[in-house]
Amino acid sequence: MTDKAMHEKTVLKEEFPQARQLLCQWHVVTWLKKQAARLASSVKKQVKAMMELLVYARSKMEYDEARSTMKELLGGDETHPL
Repeated sequence: MTDKAMHEKTVLKEEFPQARQLLCQWHVVTWLKKQAARLASSVKKQVKAMMELLVYARSKMEYDEARSTMKELLGGDETHPL
């Protein structure tokens, strides 16, 4: 388990290519809140609700549904940091 440091992800993938990498939930939630703070107030509340569903999804299906809704809220922009 790591924090959000992307350079660590690269090194871990090189050294342990078969390992599954997990991110610290606290770091993920903190980063998501910072990103959401930059959004227009018209979608901010909805995006925060979707972020909570993504983080606490109990199944792949729940996660995929929340991810799809999040993409719609962000205008379908695949390059958006969220």
